[in-house]
Amino acid sequence: MNAASGKTRSLGWVQECPRRLMVGFHVPDYDQVPEYRDCERDYGAPGILSAFDAKHFARELRKAYVQAFWFYSKCHRGNAYYPSKVGHVHSAMGGRDFFGELCEACLSEDIVPLCVYEFSDLRMPKDHPDWCHRIPSGNASDTDTTDAIEGSRIGGPCLNGPYGEFVLEQTREVLKEYPVKGYYIDFLGLFGMENWICPCCGDAYRKSFGQDFTGTANMSHDEFVRYIRWWYGQNDQYAKRVRRLVEDLRSDVLFTHNFHGYADCPNMQRMDFASANCDFVTGDLFHLRAGMLQMSWKIRGYATLSRRLPADVLLDGMTCVNGDFSTAKALATYKAELWTARSLNVGTTASVVMDIDGGFNQHIIELVKQIYAAQEPYEPWLRNMQALAHVGIVRSHDSLEFRPGAETDLAGRIAPHAQDFAGWCQVLVATHQLWDLVPSHLLTPEHLRRFDVLILPSVSCMSHAECAAVRAWLTAGGTLIASGETSLYDPDGNLQDDFQLADVFGALFVEDVSPERSYAKIEDAALAPEHAWVDGTLAMDGGQLAVTASDSAEVLGTIHGNPGIRMVNVLVRRREPALLRHRVGAGTCTYFAGAVGRQYRRCGQANILTVLSRLLDQAMGAKAAVALDAPTSVELFAHTQKGQPHMVVNLVNIFAGLSRSDGRVILGPTPGVMSVVRHDEYQESPRLSQVVVRFREDPGRSIQRVYLAPSQGTELPLEREGNEVLVTVRDLGEHAMLVAEYEN
Repeated sequence: MNAASGKTRSLGWVQECPRRLMVGFHVPDYDQVPEYRDCERDYGAPGILSAFDAKHFARELRKAYVQAFWFYSKCHRGNAYYPSKVGHVHSAMGGRDFFGELCEACLSEDIVPLCVYEFSDLRMPKDHPDWCHRIPSGNASDTDTTDAIEGSRIGGPCLNGPYGEFVLEQTREVLKEYPVKGYYIDFLGLFGMENWICPCCGDAYRKSFGQDFTGTANMSHDEFVRYIRWWYGQNDQYAKRVRRLVEDLRSDVLFTHNFHGYADCPNMQRMDFASANCDFVTGDLFHLRAGMLQMSWKIRGYATLSRRLPADVLLDGMTCVNGDFSTAKALATYKAELWTARSLNVGTTASVVMDIDGGFNQHIIELVKQIYAAQEPYEPWLRNMQALAHVGIVRSHDSLEFRPGAETDLAGRIAPHAQDFAGWCQVLVATHQLWDLVPSHLLTPEHLRRFDVLILPSVSCMSHAECAAVRAWLTAGGTLIASGETSLYDPDGNLQDDFQLADVFGALFVEDVSPERSYAKIEDAALAPEHAWVDGTLAMDGGQLAVTASDSAEVLGTIHGNPGIRMVNVLVRRREPALLRHRVGAGTCTYFAGAVGRQYRRCGQANILTVLSRLLDQAMGAKAAVALDAPTSVELFAHTQKGQPHMVVNLVNIFAGLSRSDGRVILGPTPGVMSVVRHDEYQESPRLSQVVVRFREDPGRSIQRVYLAPSQGTELPLEREGNEVLVTVRDLGEHAMLVAEYEN
């Protein structure tokens, strides 16, 4: 098939086609599973790819309201699904061109055909070991090769050598012959980060460092930082090579790669690189592996990083836990994922795994049909979106990767920033804030103008430029909340004599955390819980930093601790402040000496949520465009539409999100068997009988009516309190969309 044939679409398919699906073509060839012949003979198992029917597949996707379809030209098993001249062609196709058949079937159903290319390749270590990293030690059999963190730590093909050229050649083959409109590379990056042997990368390493690579175990901290920055640079340079090739071959094709950059330790991509080298940012979201909370902040990150076009997120239709790739997700859980993404102007890619016979799980397709059919009528209110966010929270790669200690335990260590960040995100969801993620490379004066409030959750490693941008934004009238060791290290993880933002915090660093400083007594009446039975003393497991307050700072809470007397449970007041407020120019900074978000994430105490909720209320004042009176299961989103005199509010209610489980994957008792922290799904969330939405009216711009989409006739009664308009949703299931129209 020639790429110029068939129907054509503009690059606008990313905006016009937000309902997508990806099929996982990870089907082994007979030489990879020779024992499968016995299953066919002894048990009547179907032949590999014997039931593949591209036309049937495309028809089913059209019935499921799918607008664009991602499918593999080559899978991670190393098998091409088109007649490649350079790679292994799946023998079970019997001379057919499955990739070409799918392109034609998509065009016949008015579905946009899109290509996925798997960079990882399980054939290469056997067929071309000289093209691959070799891992000197370790057992890869227990590694989940579908997981970005684990998969990046096994031996794999090297992008610096012949395999890198092989990938480019297969890219040429596909783009010259097939009318796809998108090119997506999965697992793009170097493999085996901690320890590898590779002549190609070895040459590049020697050229950069003047010595051989011998693993990270014996590196000094400075050497480790230089190495990780080099590592990211290799991945980034190659991604740019692929993108340039795509642009040269086909100007109508958009390039992206799976963003595997949200780990709490070094991984394959950095946020700034992904944002720069993709036409739009996309990535997978195994939320039942990673937890409901990560669904919230990761999707916001995709939206922020995708600067050119709306981002895309892969929402797997199956649960993907314990090796289960066939059980469809619960309906309410999947609706919550979809509406979280769409409320943030992120396109959704549902997914299904190809069965070994070339068929697919109809239950998962039916699930996709349910959620896409329900979402489709809302599309008029999801075009030309401009998401509203008042609060920004910073996610810092440097703080995750380069704070001292990162080099000693790459896979298992969780930096203080990661824990504090996650807890603050949970608070933002629970208190119904309009918020967004701020990657640290976007700590610039221009980007910060978007926010009224900025949270720095133990952002340990900061540059002078980042600190200057925060200081200037604060001085101009912003409200800053910071915690723990924020700005105590430079971008490379070098400890400074004091906080770089000491003048902002009104606090001087004295000493690192100590368990003797294990409680923060809130003494400010406006922040402390008001109920007699709720303690205003916040437990801080692991302790807090010792700081002294500047003369211009106001102490709102002090550190208490147990003096360590044997068999005596008593708290004594210490000299150090636990909570400070400091005015800087026209702005205000509140600083916690402890990682209060980390404590809330770990233990979930209600008194911590109360204090932080009140702090956020004070910070926002009357600035919030919309607020919500609802249980913590409801997440709030709002956006405007270009040229439209209204505000759109989405409410996403998912009771599985109450705990916001982290869903951390752990090794089970049997090698190779994975288990997870329990995460309950809901087929239908319990309905809420009353949720109150509060719209703030600006002077000279009043709200005329509020209705429930997609039926414009479903108007809600308005109640006015000062400059607020209150509406009540009487029956909230998993999702509701409200549209507030303003008078012209």
